[in-house]
Amino acid sequence: MTEYHFSSSELETGLGTFSEKGITTISVRDPSITANKDRFLRFIKMVQKKENSVLFDFYLDYSFLDKAVVSALSSIYSSVLLPLSMSDKKSFSKKIILLNDAGLVFGFDIVLNSEINCTSFKAFRDLLDFSISLFPNHLFIDDSALTQTALLSKTDIASIKRTVFACDVFYSSGRAVPWFSAVLFPLRIKPSFFFLDFAEWQDCNNCSAESGFNPEKAEHKEIEIMQTVFLKLKYEEKKLQHLFTPAYDLLRLHGAFSRAVSEGESCSLDLSYHPDDILSPSAMDLVRFCEEVCMEPCRVAVFITDEGPDYTAET
Repeated sequence: MTEYHFSSSELETGLGTFSEKGITTISVRDPSITANKDRFLRFIKMVQKKENSVLFDFYLDYSFLDKAVVSALSSIYSSVLLPLSMSDKKSFSKKIILLNDAGLVFGFDIVLNSEINCTSFKAFRDLLDFSISLFPNHLFIDDSALTQTALLSKTDIASIKRTVFACDVFYSSGRAVPWFSAVLFPLRIKPSFFFLDFAEWQDCNNCSAESGFNPEKAEHKEIEIMQTVFLKLKYEEKKLQHLFTPAYDLLRLHGAFSRAVSEGESCSLDLSYHPDDILSPSAMDLVRFCEEVCMEPCRVAVFITDEGPDYTAET
């Protein structure tokens, strides 16, 4: 993969030529563009006119977000990365709701600090649980600066690093955001403890960081198998086997959609429920879903179109 670096002026003058050069993604980190609202909005208008097939990934402070900025971001092929803020969680959450309501792809950049936001293992769990509650598409967590303190032991740091890796594999690389809260809710467990359990499962199944497993080099299907096996185990532990069937359909259907978008891959799936039901809001409550929705085994073809992923179903 070839990487290019542009100044802000080169970036602006080069708009309209990047796709011709084979550039598919441009990460914009220059505060001269991303920290000035008027210039940022002008830049997006330029992108909208000249470069609509390249993904622009912007690094923005959450305070920069408002309806005008979010509307502009929605007009182009874009994603957003934001540094996580725990100082005013209510204000931060309100800003993130704007992104979720607009259906924008976004992630959090989290730098763990032993003296500020990760003073104990509990503080780390609270941070992770808060992050996941806002439905980011991915988390970039840097744990390299963690140091031992009176409240953060060497064992705590090791557990944090294992949990971070587990979250990266299961949630971010596993593209779990569309279905994660739905499958987690019946288990009555917080995300941080779920990922810690997954880390232990990874240790036993030769797919931990120590074993050399690299999620960036793994195919999504490989991670999907790991997700499936672990979730089945958790549902069996909680005696919720009857809920695993719709959870499995939910996981695989969304996984197929993500591969259609990211890899252009078409596939066929055998589901126990009709995809219209699996994709409906009712599937977000699996307990109620099983009580109210009848099984309808069918074969589903998933494919990509100019408007995005689509499917056909044969019962």
